[in-house]
Amino acid sequence: MKKKHIILGASLLSALVAGLCPFIAEAKTETVDENALVFNANDLNSGKNYSQNTKIDSNNGVTLSTGKRNSANVSKTNAEYSDYTFTKGLYSYGSSNPSYSITASKGTTLGVYYTLENSSSSSAKLEIVNEYYLLGVFGWNVIPYHTTLNKYEVSTNSMNYLEYTFTQETVGLRSANQGFWLYGLTVVSSEEITNRTNAEDAITNLINYYNANGASLSNEFEALVDKANEAIKSVNNLSQVSNYSEYENIVSEYKELVEDSTKANEVANTISNLGDVEYTEAYKTQLDEIEASLENVKNVNFVSNYEAFVEKKNAFNVLSDNARNAFEEKVNEANAVKGETSSYVLINEAEALYNELIESDKVLVAESANTLNEVKNAYTEMEAAVTDNSFAFSYNEDGSVNKIVFIGTINDFTKTSDLKKLAIYYTNELTGEVETVNLHQVCTGLRVSGKMVKEEKTGVRYIYAIIVNENNQYKDVTFSMYYEVTYSDGHVIRSNSTSIEVK
Repeated sequence: MKKKHIILGASLLSALVAGLCPFIAEAKTETVDENALVFNANDLNSGKNYSQNTKIDSNNGVTLSTGKRNSANVSKTNAEYSDYTFTKGLYSYGSSNPSYSITASKGTTLGVYYTLENSSSSSAKLEIVNEYYLLGVFGWNVIPYHTTLNKYEVSTNSMNYLEYTFTQETVGLRSANQGFWLYGLTVVSSEEITNRTNAEDAITNLINYYNANGASLSNEFEALVDKANEAIKSVNNLSQVSNYSEYENIVSEYKELVEDSTKANEVANTISNLGDVEYTEAYKTQLDEIEASLENVKNVNFVSNYEAFVEKKNAFNVLSDNARNAFEEKVNEANAVKGETSSYVLINEAEALYNELIESDKVLVAESANTLNEVKNAYTEMEAAVTDNSFAFSYNEDGSVNKIVFIGTINDFTKTSDLKKLAIYYTNELTGEVETVNLHQVCTGLRVSGKMVKEEKTGVRYIYAIIVNENNQYKDVTFSMYYEVTYSDGHVIRSNSTSIEVK
């Protein structure tokens, strides 16, 4: 006797023992009219042995007793399984004679709960036999005439259920060459049989449609599911519905479709609220959220506007790709002339394209952004090499500063026609005022108060701006200055900022 038989038997016999004793079962608990019970193994007295031809129980016009000419019938309480609620059953080892005798009126339908000791055997089965015996010859018993009659039988895990409608008043139970446990008998009402038949028919119609078309949300399939659901409500013991497990599998798949359809409708509503395509971080976030929701939808065909979403997502991706490609291409152009004056315009254009990128795309072009910084640094180094600031003063007779001269030195100068604009910017650090002096000429050398402060050099030109220190008003004031040279081709050279204090 395998231990699992007792455990699973307890679960599946919940209909018989409901209300008689508490138990914990994984199987569904079903309501059964206790008045229909004939025999329940839990009512046995522990250790009691049953002799042959002894009545065991009688109820609802049905009597269970030990079989004739059979001395193998004993009761077993299975004390080793006492940790489980359902521990009792009538045990019998099969023989040529029936182990138990059942008497009932013709037309009575009886349900039998049992397990087989060796259920894996190909010959293992419980038989209902005709209780007709020949007289013994010379005192010897003769094998009875027996017939296996029509019966309804369901096996669930390790618990078996056999149903038989009496065509005679007495039948026997036996399992040839097998030990078996008898747990309970119950009378099945004609109403229950009708309800079960109706349920099985409704489920069969559902199964036939499913086998031909599969599960769907069509009106026809939904109607079949509804009919099966309604028919099942009238069945007390669903474990006796022979095709119930197939129904559960189909309905489970159908429920998944319904759930998937619900999720798809939610996503469709979100898509419908998605406006015209725009290259913004907020729009990309909406697309990403919809994409994440679609991961939970198994069949995107349920999303009515899925194609519209794909079109908008693709259109956004084109904008994103174009923006990133434009920036990266401009950086490559600037990098090709790194350290040269012509890189200035390209640097500014690349920075403008970078600023137009959404934040998530900036992450994707990090390598090109680093390259752009290298190009900018190279241009700054070049600026430092070709520019220089200095100051000169002229003085009054009392030694106070008369004029302040800001001087810009342009190295590697070529020709004036290359210049578009010259400007010196100086700031009064005391007041914060900034002044701009636009210039229209350059000098080859520069004298201040008759003193040569900038000698003439090949390829070098000078620019200057003068501030008059009237009444020594700028005494102890610090000025800072820088200059910019804008060339005709658009690039700009800007000097570093330099400061000086007026004494």
